Amino acid sequence: MFDVHSAPWLATPGMGSEKISAFYDDPIKIAADEKAMRSSLYAKAIATETALEWRIRRLRNNTARKLMIIGRKTHRFGQRRPGAGISEVT
Repeated sequence: MFDVHSAPWLATPGMGSEKISAFYDDPIKIAADEKAMRSSLYAKAIATETALEWRIRRLRNNTARKLMIIGRKTHRFGQRRPGAGISEVT
């Protein structure tokens, strides 16, 4: 999005209303702003809402996060070689 607008901005002096309007009317920017707003509202709701639906979502997310941490630790543990890090005395 920036590449689309940066060339015209740099090619002409000033920052007129036409340049600003073109930026804010850009369909890619509008879509990105809408996605960011949806993500923000979801994050707020999952952190603060008290309805059963949101409590279940929090439980699901927390459980998934904990399982991912356990999975990473288990995976790293499985990659270790026996005796790795222990210097052999010869």
